[in-house]
Amino acid sequence: MFRALHILVLWTFGVFAFSGAALAQQEIKTRAGLHPDHARIVFEWPRKTEFSASITGKELRVVFGEPFTSDYSDVTRRLRGYVGPPKAAAGGKEIRFSLRREVGMQTRQFGNRFVVDLMNSMPASPEKSVAQPLPRPKTGNQESAPQQNMKNGPQVAEVTSERDPAEVQADREKAAALKEERKRKAAAAAAAKALAAARFIEDEKQSAVIKEGQISFELRVKEIAGGLRLRFPFPEDASAAVFLRGDHLWVVFDKPAHIDLSIISLLKRDVIQKAEQLDDQDASVLTFQVTPGYVPYAVRRHSVWQVDLLKEVIAPYGILPVIREPEAGAGGLVRVKAGNPAQPVKAFDPVVGDSLVITPVLESAHAVVQQRKYVDFDLLATAQGVAISPNTERLQVKSQPGSVVISSLSGLLISDDVARNLGGGRTGGVMPQAPAYMDFERWARGSSATYKETQRQLLANVAGSKLAERRAIPR
Repeated sequence: MFRALHILVLWTFGVFAFSGAALAQQEIKTRAGLHPDHARIVFEWPRKTEFSASITGKELRVVFGEPFTSDYSDVTRRLRGYVGPPKAAAGGKEIRFSLRREVGMQTRQFGNRFVVDLMNSMPASPEKSVAQPLPRPKTGNQESAPQQNMKNGPQVAEVTSERDPAEVQADREKAAALKEERKRKAAAAAAAKALAAARFIEDEKQSAVIKEGQISFELRVKEIAGGLRLRFPFPEDASAAVFLRGDHLWVVFDKPAHIDLSIISLLKRDVIQKAEQLDDQDASVLTFQVTPGYVPYAVRRHSVWQVDLLKEVIAPYGILPVIREPEAGAGGLVRVKAGNPAQPVKAFDPVVGDSLVITPVLESAHAVVQQRKYVDFDLLATAQGVAISPNTERLQVKSQPGSVVISSLSGLLISDDVARNLGGGRTGGVMPQAPAYMDFERWARGSSATYKETQRQLLANVAGSKLAERRAIPR
């Protein structure tokens, strides 16, 4: 009984010893890379260990201080012109590769990564190799080849290529064919992406319904980086005007359409609080209450208009020039140059309580970038098109090929260039021409020489008067 138990213990110890030895082999990662002047093999260990490499005859030998195992498929696949299949030596600490061409060798170590470079030619100032050369054995009358001086350069294996030239040429042609195939696939992928974008736009356009001449579609909304994107899929080209007035975004199209805005109620209200389409028989007029800090950028993709609400200002593609022409016509005019302006749209602002004259423009991202104030009207800054806030009912806004013309039935109160350049006084005896806002000679009291004295006397009279007398002074 005791002898049987003793045999069982020895057998169990032997099994665990064998298993421990098998498990002692460290799994490491081996990868390879092909470079213009060398081929590289990298052994990645989880820790530092002893390392040496050498070339013996037509064989590359790599030895580590611990048993290891690895997958060498990347090496044999990438470097098939340099090395053949690997062979592990007894003990598990050494791996050998047969060489298929004459190479030099350099070794490096970067932390736990051990690098073996198989050089195509001897470098001018090579690094010292840690591997020591081994003598080639003599066969018959053949003398052993002289060893390379490792202090002056890497060791070189005198190996002639075992590959057939036709096979080498075939590999080169195959590599060139693969390169051309990759280029073709990249071009095809780019074309497919462009086609998908075009189909997406076309699908959006087809989502619009035209019934008895009335266009109807649903507003498309998408969250983008830093803001929100609104898309208006008109089935045909439409001119647009886009601008901010206070905390309301105005979007106006020259074509009448019923636009379903119900999706706005489903949003988080962090950018848009509410939306409304105003009544208009000849155009589409929409307003959106927007969180302060967001500014619009409008662009047209075919017939689909896109308005991005962002925190950063994006300059429009085209800036519409504003030209004053005080001598034109009966009372002068202001001209905003635009490519293809639509007919002006008159709209009532329910928030401010006044009227606007809005001119949509077909060209994408063409805008008035700076607000201008005149006596008769305000020219608002826009992200697309032209928007005007009239200060008189006699204002006229007309669209002409290439421009929007602003005038008045009683003449615009705009000064000529001479008056604008005068500043505060006379220049060369030239005085500003009518229209004038105030008759200064009629209101003048004394001369400029006695101005200060007259001012002091008037202030003294007011200070010496009684409170009841002061209240009786007309204001």
